[in-house]
Amino acid sequence: MIGILQGTLYTKKSSFFIVMVHGVGYRVEPVSSLFGKEEGEEVTIYIYTCVRQDSIKLFGFISSDELALFELLLTVSGVGPKSALNIVSVLGADGVIDAIANNDSKAFTVVPGFGSRNAQKVIIELSGKVQSREGGSIYGGEKRGELEQALTALGYAASEIQGIRQDIVYTESSSDNLKAALRLLQKKK
Repeated sequence: MIGILQGTLYTKKSSFFIVMVHGVGYRVEPVSSLFGKEEGEEVTIYIYTCVRQDSIKLFGFISSDELALFELLLTVSGVGPKSALNIVSVLGADGVIDAIANNDSKAFTVVPGFGSRNAQKVIIELSGKVQSREGGSIYGGEKRGELEQALTALGYAASEIQGIRQDIVYTESSSDNLKAALRLLQKKK
């Protein structure tokens, strides 16, 4: 699978880009935050590769957080790649996170083709999995649960884990989260 493309923005159309990487042009369906890039500019694009029976599509994002949010949206039944791309494009990563955190289904109604029932489904299914940007990351319940299990397996008491829970800024990497937690636990001793 393709994870990141780093190359020259060769062609920029309204619905796709061609990114030239070492003589090979990749067609990418970009999130709206990438439309500030100009043809001929060097770009780094985080990629989600969607393989279907009849096609392979690349969806492009300006940051790993946008990509992670897109992937999280895909876990909701009824939300496919096109809908998830539209949601991230229209609302932006912060807007999606705020809408979920505040149970604001009306925020999703500005996304073309996305109704209030699907918006409610997104909020219900993702409410425990994201936290606001004030915590520094979109990762919430899912990464927190992994970390707490790892710390418990290492012999730390629930009270010790609870004492550092608010201080951790969760990232994509479970090992980085664990290292940060262990540093915090050492400081508390």
